[in-house]
Amino acid sequence: MTLKKILSAHTLVFFLGCLSSFSLPPYNLIFINFFSYSLFLYLIIYFKENNLSKKNFFLIGFVFGYGYFISSLYWISHSLSFDPQLYFLKPFAIFGIPILLSIFYGLSILVIYSFIKKNYLFLLIFSISLASFEYFRGFAFYKFPWNLIVYSLSSSLESIQILKFIGTYSLNFLCIFIFSIYFLCFQSFHIRKFLLITLINLFIISLNFILGSFLIHNSQTHTVDEFKIRVIQPNVNILDTLGYSNENKNILRLLSLSKVQKNQKYLIVWPEGMLQETKISEFSIYKKYFNDNFSVNNFVIIGGINSVLNAKKPNYFNSMALVDHDAKILNVYNKITLVPFGEFIPFENLLSRFKLKKITFGYSSFSSGTVREEIKLFNNTFLPLICYEVIFSGDLNPSKKKYDFIINISEDGWFGNSIGPYQHLNQIVFRAVEEGKPIVRSANKGVSAFISPNGQVLKSIDLNSSGFFDLNLTILTKPTLFSQYGNLIFYFIILLSVVVVLFIKKLNKNE
Repeated sequence: MTLKKILSAHTLVFFLGCLSSFSLPPYNLIFINFFSYSLFLYLIIYFKENNLSKKNFFLIGFVFGYGYFISSLYWISHSLSFDPQLYFLKPFAIFGIPILLSIFYGLSILVIYSFIKKNYLFLLIFSISLASFEYFRGFAFYKFPWNLIVYSLSSSLESIQILKFIGTYSLNFLCIFIFSIYFLCFQSFHIRKFLLITLINLFIISLNFILGSFLIHNSQTHTVDEFKIRVIQPNVNILDTLGYSNENKNILRLLSLSKVQKNQKYLIVWPEGMLQETKISEFSIYKKYFNDNFSVNNFVIIGGINSVLNAKKPNYFNSMALVDHDAKILNVYNKITLVPFGEFIPFENLLSRFKLKKITFGYSSFSSGTVREEIKLFNNTFLPLICYEVIFSGDLNPSKKKYDFIINISEDGWFGNSIGPYQHLNQIVFRAVEEGKPIVRSANKGVSAFISPNGQVLKSIDLNSSGFFDLNLTILTKPTLFSQYGNLIFYFIILLSVVVVLFIKKLNKNE
């Protein structure tokens, strides 16, 4: 195989990865994946038949992943637009982050080199390998499970109800299998084979759709009438959160959007990042404001910086707090899963010598919290999640204690008018379906929303808009299977698939 043909093939693979990214929100062109994944698999076969060296199979997986991530995660670089000291990092954000993520795609092809063959068994092996490395990507090193290909299903609520049983990673495995199956038609096209594969796919997709529709329309729920929730989206420019005068102005803006009936029980949810100067422990300075605007029936969720003194120096946390009408702190949750470079600098002792700082304001890294506990209010409990903590499938509630709903506060203004905030919202929809819990989300400049346990966005405030909405919780009466067993279900499905592969290979040897 000539160098020119190799370069042409890799260019095509890169293009296929880019093409697949348009199946994700907000584009949702899901049909693309049937072509891009199947042709990608065919090119792997083509390379093997032309006796390319083993290292090229890492490269072909890497190039596909690179095309996919560079065209779907470019928006991360916008977060570097707020601090002139960080402008030089933009090329790394655009070109470097996709390199790190694409390594997992490359490894997923490299490890199955010996199994590359044009048959259904290789299709299953490929799906096992890529799904497993995608899972590993979500929990390895500094954790970034963003943009699994399964999120291309987000435009169809019916199609994702199966998440209640198997979760995101298991459905991602099934998606890879279904999207790739047409590779069997590329080398030698036969209309009968094409029609048979299409009928099988349509049967699986239709069956899943019918099951999802049934689950949506037959869910047993109850409405919580004891209290209301108000979600606030102030739409404050990130740079306008700096300084005490700005903070005071923003608090007044938040209060103006938070005027509720004092005789009615209310939980008011403010977004992340509104307190940049005043520490949560000092929030009592706003007592008069709260006394003037709230009663004993009213409670507020705030997002800010929590400082805790230890023997050496203060630790600073990105935190969520529950406060009462006296601006008294009732409960504090310190964010556990921090954004690399956004909230902390990996290898900080080394990298700080080069004057590298985290993207969020201030030089020192945030500390990571240690435990996520449910918070009780009005005889109901909620799980607190800050920003991208909500994207970790199966890892929201490690203790498996019962809770009624999720509160997620965020600041998506770091990503401007890009596709990032829409991708974030759609991942939250998946968590609501998996956990079978309503999610109340307040984002300063993102998309605030109330999402039902079935993933329906019942109320929302658009990107770059300000306002509020009120809601009553709707709660499922029974827990989902996935909320009880989490990613153990994914392990079981992968293990079962490996057993099937080994069984078929043994049968083939005996024939």
